[in-house]
Amino acid sequence: VAQLWIEAPHVEIRDLVFDFAVMAAIQLWNTHHLRISGNAFHDADVAIDGSAGLGQPHQVQIDHNFSTCRPLHQWRQRGWLSWAEVYPYCNCSLTWIHGRDIRVEHNLITEAGDGIKLSPVAGRNRINANVIAFTTDDGIEFDGPAINLEVSHNLVVGTWDSLGIS
Repeated sequence: VAQLWIEAPHVEIRDLVFDFAVMAAIQLWNTHHLRISGNAFHDADVAIDGSAGLGQPHQVQIDHNFSTCRPLHQWRQRGWLSWAEVYPYCNCSLTWIHGRDIRVEHNLITEAGDGIKLSPVAGRNRINANVIAFTTDDGIEFDGPAINLEVSHNLVVGTWDSLGIS
């Protein structure tokens, strides 16, 4: 299930608003030379998903996006739901990608489950200059092996764990 399914190379997704995606707002399958920039993602289970064991994406640039899953963090902070109650329903990540040559830069992520999930399998990969605030779990998570991944200049505030290495 996805609001936008991408299987083609050389695609740019820019300046769109995605609301209430049941699974993925954007599903990546065997795509490359892709840029996702300037979009807003509201309440998506995973905004940009390339983890499903489908053909893994490569040469993907994700930048200047906004992602939020309000009010996950507030439910936990106010005691309306415990962390254990919120956690099973809170992927709510900007990305969950297994691929290569992935760059996730200059994004704003707030009230997420995990801010960024990235587990590159090869290539040169970066998580750089993102602002991640108020997650119910990890600000940045490596969900499995992460090969050749540079993480730098990110601001992570109000998370359960700033960096989760699974």
